Amino acid sequence: MTVRSVTTVSESVEDALAAWEVMCPGAVNGRIDPSQYRFRSSVKTFEGGGTIAYSLTGATAVNAQLHNELTVADFAGANLHGTVGRDGLPLDGPFLCPFEPIDMSWRSVSVRGSTIDMAVATEYLRSVAADDAVVVEMSDYRPRTPALRDYWRATFRGAHALLAELDGQDAPLIEAEIRRSLLVATLLAFPTNLGTAPGRGESRMAPLVARAKSYMDSHAHEPLTMPGVARHLGCSLRTLQEAFARDDLGAPSVYLRTVRLNNARAALRAAQPGTATVAQTARAWGYASPSRFTMHYTREFGRTPRDDLRR
Repeated sequence: MTVRSVTTVSESVEDALAAWEVMCPGAVNGRIDPSQYRFRSSVKTFEGGGTIAYSLTGATAVNAQLHNELTVADFAGANLHGTVGRDGLPLDGPFLCPFEPIDMSWRSVSVRGSTIDMAVATEYLRSVAADDAVVVEMSDYRPRTPALRDYWRATFRGAHALLAELDGQDAPLIEAEIRRSLLVATLLAFPTNLGTAPGRGESRMAPLVARAKSYMDSHAHEPLTMPGVARHLGCSLRTLQEAFARDDLGAPSVYLRTVRLNNARAALRAAQPGTATVAQTARAWGYASPSRFTMHYTREFGRTPRDDLRR
């Protein structure tokens, strides 16, 4: 594939969306203040990936979701906010984009980013590892260390500048090296299942387990499913289950059930007479069936929900 380098200076929202397609296919603008809308981008594309550097002035809200791209974004700006569900994005440096919908807004913004098609990344890693079962699964958004954050930034700057020099050329060997360097920098800088080996006694899955626990703790009252939790974390259900098993925590669904039961018990014990029922409490903590709730509750605490409601 011929390397393409495109610089855009525009006041058009459509031009901005076209540039964002490199990093965030399907990005959708929400709230926009067109009065001072200014956009400048530098997009470099090669087979299986690309880099982008852009600046945008104008109050904007954007929703985007990645599906098959290993993407890093480095944002700086005014009135900059970003969330994934109810979780805040770490916008004080580059972050590895999750596979959940991202909502962002700003008054002005400057962005640097790289993206590698997941199929291309997987093919390369399987050839290096000589293992056809290798997959890439992220376990956190943030860089491992400040030094590795700076390493990713330096790699991005070099790749972006070199791609500009290659504009219009068919240079497969150089493309392959740029793609490899961006992929390696991403896997080194951010926690994934293929990153740096853990220290003695430390589970390589520990960051994933910590994030999973935090997410389930915060959302236990919602109708969570384990496949949904895994998607939010950017990993497969099997990886999530293996992470809990390696830390001797049982199944992640058991952890969620325990969190819900403990919260339900606290609610029952704190309820004023006549203000709550077992059925209401069961529904509030994710149980559609009061009888199933009572069964799990009694097994966990050795007493029924009604016993604690009457305290």
